[in-house]
Amino acid sequence: MKPSIVKNDKNLKRLNSLITNNFYSGFIVDDKFELIRNHFPNNFRIIGILSDRSFEIKSDYKATMSIIRKILLIIFAISAIYFLIIQNWLVLIFFILFILFDFIYLKIKTDKEIKIFTEKLLELDKFN
Repeated sequence: MKPSIVKNDKNLKRLNSLITNNFYSGFIVDDKFELIRNHFPNNFRIIGILSDRSFEIKSDYKATMSIIRKILLIIFAISAIYFLIIQNWLVLIFFILFILFDFIYLKIKTDKEIKIFTEKLLELDKFN
């Protein structure tokens, strides 16, 4: 189940208070929001996209890291094809393990970022 937040005035105020209390930086508009946790180092962002009457929440790399990741994956794919042709299996296995590690790391960190985000959002609900 994907996490989601119902779009109403109370939740929009909570999202704004996350930014004003300096927990997150980012923007909130009518149909989406994008927040980056104010914690060093942090290369992940929280994205909420409006579907029906609720924001679907997901997390991924920040824009610069996402671009670098895609370029590296393309380079690794081309290199893997080259090493497959010349039958250098050790380098090919290294590339496959690196890509697998990257996907596992992304999944774990995005789940962690969503968990931290929801905890902060619920924490603000307790104080309000």
